[in-house]
Amino acid sequence: MPRLTKEIKEVIVKKAVEMSPIFKEKEALKKRQYELYEKIRVHQLGGKEKAALAEKIESEFMEQTKDLPRSSIQSPFHKSNSIRVYYNGNSHYILGAKSNITVNQRFDPTGKWSTIIENYLYDVEANRNAILNLQESVFSLLISVNTTGQLLKAWPEAEELIPFDAMVKKNVPAIKTDELNTAIGLPSK
Repeated sequence: MPRLTKEIKEVIVKKAVEMSPIFKEKEALKKRQYELYEKIRVHQLGGKEKAALAEKIESEFMEQTKDLPRSSIQSPFHKSNSIRVYYNGNSHYILGAKSNITVNQRFDPTGKWSTIIENYLYDVEANRNAILNLQESVFSLLISVNTTGQLLKAWPEAEELIPFDAMVKKNVPAIKTDELNTAIGLPSK
């Protein structure tokens, strides 16, 4: 059976994480982050109506200046795809799906925002720890085996995690030792 190299083991760990429900939670957290960014951005702009007005004004400004060279236009709008949140003495970036107008990239949460951000950051940290634990568990099992055969004996369900090229036994071409000895000059005596 083919040997499990470090690279193959890393691929197995990566596939195991990607197939797990924990990874789907990570994707859901990313979507939740985008929604949180948008809520904070709208809050900073003063509500939905003011945010819509700012976007309308920006759109009109860009339309009226479309023929000017872009390097000569200094947009009066601050656009960013991240807002820096200061919470419990630490700073965290909340990323948006796209760059949007913001009043300020800095946000100091108070009241309900503290709870929302605290819950989000707690969920992110819990997900990160769950992924690390899963990676450690899979890698611990992989350390105890050297070949795909040993892995499949210890963990039969891992077959779908093993890359196809690791399953194929590579045969070394047969070399005639007489020709090799002649080419090297062996025996030397």
